[in-house]
Amino acid sequence: MAKTPFDQENMDFSLRARKRAVETVYPKAFGAGGPVDTTGSGADMDKGYDLIWLCEDGTTVSIQERFRREKYSEYRELTATKHNHASDSTGDFFKLDADYYAYGYFSSTRQSEDDFSEILIVNVDKLKHGDVEPDEQWYGRKSQAFFCWPFESLIERGYHVYHARR
Repeated sequence: MAKTPFDQENMDFSLRARKRAVETVYPKAFGAGGPVDTTGSGADMDKGYDLIWLCEDGTTVSIQERFRREKYSEYRELTATKHNHASDSTGDFFKLDADYYAYGYFSSTRQSEDDFSEILIVNVDKLKHGDVEPDEQWYGRKSQAFFCWPFESLIERGYHVYHARR
């Protein structure tokens, strides 16, 4: 079965965005603490989360991350794969078991706190079971169907724990 091909440039971009989120965003959203990386582990593959934030008090929160290039920031929507037709596999949305979903538009050329033109962190349980219905869209180049939630709808309904927009 065909899979979405691995792209080192995209992986490097995501890792730069994660580094900035760990330094500037997650402490504001979840308090002092630090990351436990789960990329490539069973948690990432089976549970759909990329990072665990270990808070100073010993509690943890799991985070799924999706970082897009700043040139796409006019869309202002959170997306999750519904179905990958190339591999005939269920999309990431259905295996998403993280506590929070961090979705940000990132510029890897700036080196300041405002590297993110916008970032939104939402409660996954509210996203999956709440009353904000996503649009469904088709991305032909990757042969994927995906769900899209407008940032404004998620913010208005209080699904977020953190939001910043430059």
